[in-house]
Amino acid sequence: MKNKNYLYAGLVSLALSLILLVWAYSYWNRSYTYGYGDNWISKLAKHADLNMDHDFDPSGIVPVNVAYDKVLIPCVSKRDTGIICGTTPITDRSKLLDFLKMLKERDAYEYILCDVSFEGFQTEYDEELYSTIASMRDIFVACADLSKVPEVIRDKTAESSYTARKVGDPFMKYDLIFPEGNPNLALKMWEELDGGEIRKRWWGYTSNGKLCVRSFIPDFRYSIYDDIGEAKETDAPNSVRYPSTMENLGADVVDLYREGYISGKFFDGKVILIGDLTENDMHTTIAANQPGPVVVYNAYLALVNGDHVIPFWVYALILLVLWVDSMFLFRHVFALKIADLKWLKAIEAFLSQSVDLAGTWNGLKGKERFKKLSMELLRAGLSIAIALLTYNSLLILLMICVYFTSGVYVNIIFAGTIFSAISLIINRGN
Repeated sequence: MKNKNYLYAGLVSLALSLILLVWAYSYWNRSYTYGYGDNWISKLAKHADLNMDHDFDPSGIVPVNVAYDKVLIPCVSKRDTGIICGTTPITDRSKLLDFLKMLKERDAYEYILCDVSFEGFQTEYDEELYSTIASMRDIFVACADLSKVPEVIRDKTAESSYTARKVGDPFMKYDLIFPEGNPNLALKMWEELDGGEIRKRWWGYTSNGKLCVRSFIPDFRYSIYDDIGEAKETDAPNSVRYPSTMENLGADVVDLYREGYISGKFFDGKVILIGDLTENDMHTTIAANQPGPVVVYNAYLALVNGDHVIPFWVYALILLVLWVDSMFLFRHVFALKIADLKWLKAIEAFLSQSVDLAGTWNGLKGKERFKKLSMELLRAGLSIAIALLTYNSLLILLMICVYFTSGVYVNIIFAGTIFSAISLIINRGN
């Protein structure tokens, strides 16, 4: 009868565990963590400093800031009346064109990430700028709406955005594929630079044949800012503080190049991040505030590192923990007594022998009394340990273990709620 009880409990627990595991995988593919997960992740990441890979060498990266290179252009009324309603600042496309022409001429850069919007506004430099971009290799342009991007550079362009539960929420998860099937910019870079591939399956997503997720929390291997408004290296104490490695498009690159003070050799073999690197395009992340191009670049690095692929041992560990929790949950339903489990009896026998041996080695008087007292304490400790191994405790330990080792955040609220509801039903039935 006992064997049947254990068999039934094991099968029911396994079925429940598989359902919860499938739900966990579905949750990982969601675009956000529903708020309560954000605080957990931020605290864990900052406490362990796991969000930064200190072995990463940033010397091969050149961030180029366009925030201080703006021009005013006429702004047409939204009602399409043709009436000029004022002016609006956009990135100086003449300087951007000169910079890209310099890079194209030498053709010695690693690749370029250009987070500059070309949607909605036209200038006299656009035709030459777009044709230059179209003729360059390994250049990727970010946009907000792919349908509004000029056709000539559309194959170089991809949307770059993330989903937040509500306005003002920090950046947490990066969607690799949008609901309509278009790749996010980091995924497009990975596909073209590294030959990566993510496909939709009826049961989920695969990356080069391995089970993966479409939305994940990227590790920040590269960062510009350490904290809000501060940089690792600063050289502008009287203005906006920015890293000394950051180059301003006009003052530090184009103007000096035009005057012959620098050559294009500086960018040979470099990864070039072009965009607004100031507070104008800043996002709250687990690695402090970071500008948009840095967020995209870290998402790409995460793909190269395979962070979106969930290791098999993670699935196995989650399934095991859920199964153990379920067994504890259903122990009353199937009249299972935890104290009768053979493995616990084996532990108790081992402890008994150890205590007896310790008393002999130390020549203790009253060995039987010592043994009796020690075993009572051990049994009490074992009972407390079993009581603490509730589903909530195991789930919390699971969450911490998995995040620290793989970077995957396991939501425990849903599973804990399910277990609590089932436990309430069982207790009422008893």
